[in-house]
Amino acid sequence: MGYNRIGVIDFSQMLVPIGEPNWASISRRHYPQVDDRDGVNLGEVLGDATLSSFITSSGVEADPFAVLHYTPVGIAVDQLPDGNYSVAEVLGELDGALWEGKNPLFLPLVLERIQEIYGQPAFASEFRTHFQGFLADIDPDTDGTQQYLNCDNITIDTLEQAFWCGPARTWPQHEYNHAYIHFWHHLDAALAGDIAEVNVDQVPDLGPALLGDEQWLSLFGLGRSFFNGITVHLFETSLAVDPLSGAIWPRRSL
Repeated sequence: MGYNRIGVIDFSQMLVPIGEPNWASISRRHYPQVDDRDGVNLGEVLGDATLSSFITSSGVEADPFAVLHYTPVGIAVDQLPDGNYSVAEVLGELDGALWEGKNPLFLPLVLERIQEIYGQPAFASEFRTHFQGFLADIDPDTDGTQQYLNCDNITIDTLEQAFWCGPARTWPQHEYNHAYIHFWHHLDAALAGDIAEVNVDQVPDLGPALLGDEQWLSLFGLGRSFFNGITVHLFETSLAVDPLSGAIWPRRSL
């Protein structure tokens, strides 16, 4: 909720974007917020340790007593405002009826928008070739060709067949959604420059979130974006934060 001091932040274990109407779950990585900083070294924010006088430590340090806290120093001192402050989050979903989140055009559209907005030639085709190569055999170490089936019981060979299938709450555990989940993880790797066959030399440094609020706004903008067979709706919510109690509450939606 802002003013964080972070060494390394890993978003890979978060749920992937879902376009289902009323879920508001296209953009999930609401980072960075006001005065968030990552890549911070320990010595920039932590000073001396305060140890307990009676609680023993079960760790590997030589001192027998447990650490209670570290004294903040440097860029960790006196950073929070005196009163409440606001942070904005971008939320999004596909326009449509129940289960519009299954729209097979969503994943190709994301690739096309990245290619267009960042001016990265052939990004969509290069990523498609890479990802469909992965889909052709998801476990090369196992004998025979291993492939996913979607919820229509169709072997997933193409990007369009790797759509999200639901249901609510338990969707991550179902194997027919795993190709969809893999798409987002592979896209993260591509945008980070970790997939050699997908060129991203025109894509700017997107930060650790890769596809955070700022990037989704760049791709689609606030409001409804209409494309052939699919409409993306992004909107913004403002949250009020009380730095003393840690309370957070919504203020308005735009």
